[in-house]
Amino acid sequence: MHIQIVPTPSAFPLIDSTTLVYAPHYPIACWPSEMRQGRAHCIIGNDVTNSGRILDEQALLALFSDNEQPNSSITDGENDAASIPDLHARVELEAFERNHECMRWPEPGAGVAEGAFNDTVLYWLRRAE
Repeated sequence: MHIQIVPTPSAFPLIDSTTLVYAPHYPIACWPSEMRQGRAHCIIGNDVTNSGRILDEQALLALFSDNEQPNSSITDGENDAASIPDLHARVELEAFERNHECMRWPEPGAGVAEGAFNDTVLYWLRRAE
């Protein structure tokens, strides 16, 4: 099947029309341009219609401050601006919404952690008519 798992952020530049991105709960504000522009064949992730998808710079820095540093070169709490995704990509995300079809995953049943897949959506490019 030629499947290769590549961790973030080194996977971002590799996204192309053959890629399946599995990123439930990965904040929309942190989506790299490759995802926002719809380069992946399929994306399983958060709902892009969520009104809180674009964060201000301070909120983004807080996301990457402790646990999920986007670049291994970040040290001492300082963030490399080149490694931080563009937060003001509203135009790309609006185009993403127009150019993709989607299906919301059903809420999981009993025995599954509450919120495990809440707001999880499967996206694929619309077919040209």
